[in-house]
Amino acid sequence: MSNLFVNNRIQKKLKIVVIAPLLIVILILLSCNKTEETNTNFEIFGEDALLKNIKVNIIKNREDGVEKKQTLLFNGKQFSVQEENETAYFYRIYLSYKDSLVSVLEYENILRGDKNQINQIYLFKEKDGISFKFIGSKEFLPDIDNRPTEQFITLEQYFLQKNINTVEGKSKVRELFFDFYHR
Repeated sequence: MSNLFVNNRIQKKLKIVVIAPLLIVILILLSCNKTEETNTNFEIFGEDALLKNIKVNIIKNREDGVEKKQTLLFNGKQFSVQEENETAYFYRIYLSYKDSLVSVLEYENILRGDKNQINQIYLFKEKDGISFKFIGSKEFLPDIDNRPTEQFITLEQYFLQKNINTVEGKSKVRELFFDFYHR
């Protein structure tokens, strides 16, 4: 009887020794998989005739102050901008049409790590100009028609709105809208 008792105790200890490390490995693999899910590409949609005249530059700011500039679209050619959204604190997206109409999208990355996060920009040519919509979550896709649009304005209007009067300031803004940023 005591032999049976000892064997049961040994079996329980073996189960703990074998099962516990397996569970730890499984949890590690699951957490790694989650990180891959939340790395989201930026995407841009619109008519080809419109996209061939658009430039889109993205500036990602991290919490540690590091800033990264990348080009998403340059006169019809799209580039992959895949970001580790967990490290991004704030985004500024500079859009320009024919180097004359511009718009800026700025947003805090509050959806960091959310599996529903997407980064999609939809461009439209309307009777009163060029506009776009930004969709940051899959939850908003079914309601895209009711999402607010942002209008492009002239570069001079942008300078006036932001009170940019110096040659250096205007030059820096032009770079953000019109330059190509290599990776």
